[in-house]
Amino acid sequence: MNRNLNLLMAAVGVIGANSLVLGPVSPSVGAALGRPAADVMLAAAGFGAVTALSALVLAPWIDRIGAARAIRLAFAALTLGLLLCGAAPSFGWLVAGQAIAGLASGVALPAAYALAAELAPPGRAAEALGRVLTGWTLAMVFGVTLSAVLADLVHWRAVFALAALGAGSLALVRLPNRPGGPVTPPWSALPRPGVARGLLAQAAMMTAFYGTYSFLGAHFERIGVPTLWGALPVLAYGIGFGLAGRFDPWLDRHGYGGAGPWVFGAVALSLLALAGGAGSLWTLVPAFFAWGLANHLGLGLLVGRLTQAGGAQKGAVLGLNTAVTYLAVVAGAAGFRPVFEGGGFALCAGVGAGLAALLAVEAISRRGSRPAAPA
Repeated sequence: MNRNLNLLMAAVGVIGANSLVLGPVSPSVGAALGRPAADVMLAAAGFGAVTALSALVLAPWIDRIGAARAIRLAFAALTLGLLLCGAAPSFGWLVAGQAIAGLASGVALPAAYALAAELAPPGRAAEALGRVLTGWTLAMVFGVTLSAVLADLVHWRAVFALAALGAGSLALVRLPNRPGGPVTPPWSALPRPGVARGLLAQAAMMTAFYGTYSFLGAHFERIGVPTLWGALPVLAYGIGFGLAGRFDPWLDRHGYGGAGPWVFGAVALSLLALAGGAGSLWTLVPAFFAWGLANHLGLGLLVGRLTQAGGAQKGAVLGLNTAVTYLAVVAGAAGFRPVFEGGGFALCAGVGAGLAALLAVEAISRRGSRPAAPA
């Protein structure tokens, strides 16, 4: 099981790295393709939109062909998209490459989560999902950092070449496959008990994250923190997110209703710490570390809850989860912009804390439930 979960963690890391990679290299990409850096980020927005659409339309096929086969096919397509991005002679080709990568990611992410739940021994679903979620730490701590270094020392095209190498390698791996489920429209899973509430909870969690995180750079610009030093809170978040994996067995022992109020309460408190310490980089760093710890555990609970609620429709439900996650990028960045303009980063974090507090209250109503996937 450990080998397979490590492969799934690497898969999430590759997808996450592509989700974040255009930010640090956008000036270099724009200079090469004759477009401003802001235009380059439109390609990243297109990636998010296509990922959400793919998760709705294609992810239900995971149940029919099996999660492992879906991962191999998705990573073959992701390899093609990343190679196209790296070789793009113009901005249009970059957008096309990111669109193909989005189609692949909308299938690969829910397939990785579904397979982790299938491989987990009874009573250890949260621990297995937690290890796979650590792939986002790899993406944030190593993917973003390495992409910036490669772009500076070699070329931005080398960033996509390396990512394509990783994706191509994952397209060749063999993982246990369990096909045979029906292909159902994603909305047909909404009446299943717990699915709609679970998706609303995930939407609140992700909106709180992106509504706060999206404005960190703009906040540092306001208070005069240099870009290099501004990377410290992001690094602290990633380290906290990764270290939280040590506590995943605690989630299995206490279940959603037992652990949820404490975990989401910790998310709310960490966001309040961000709001209170927004004026100084050195108070933000430990607050981001705590936020990473709490967010890892919160995501583990939420994905585990949806996996359990999905039953035979895990692919469709986790596809909905991926769509909700990427739509939250838009909701956070666009919906919180007036909040940031009116009250700054501190108010964004305060609103996020309010959303997390609602999740803690909702979790209290689920005492006795467990996040484990069906054995």
